[in-house]
Amino acid sequence: MYVKAIKKLAAILSILSLVFISSVMTDTVVSAKEKDGTFTVICLDGETAVAGMEWKIYRVGKRHKNSNYFNLDGHFKNYKVAVNYSDSDSAGKTAATLENYAFLDGINPDDTGVTDKKGIYKFEGLKEGVYIAAGKKIRIGNITYKPAVVLFEICHDLEGGNTGKDVVSYVKIST
Repeated sequence: MYVKAIKKLAAILSILSLVFISSVMTDTVVSAKEKDGTFTVICLDGETAVAGMEWKIYRVGKRHKNSNYFNLDGHFKNYKVAVNYSDSDSAGKTAATLENYAFLDGINPDDTGVTDKKGIYKFEGLKEGVYIAAGKKIRIGNITYKPAVVLFEICHDLEGGNTGKDVVSYVKIST
């Protein structure tokens, strides 16, 4: 009888521990998904939406803590590029250089997408890091639209408790 009671108690404790472990694992999965970021590209020429524009994004590196510089990593780690985004001119030059390397060396993008009829596409599930977004020029009617390359960062720990995990960019479009 004593052995039966111990077996029942062991079975109950096993079930409770599985329920506890399951709830902890579920919380971990949800927390990991909450840390993923998004990048929304919005392509407008004045009030006109640029629909059907193809976009590629590449994770190119990670920012130095408390600075405007970042280290290249992944497919871009061996390139000798002055990586800086302290101002829009430096960021634009860095982004254009990295886009050139990606194109010339055939680097596969981390994700691709096409703008909808409102000129919008949202990339989801982005891990922390510095990215470039490169759009492909498109001709609609008599007008050719050429987007600027965008350098952006997905981060979760900015000063003041703010995050940069959901980034939106109104892309500069040349015609």
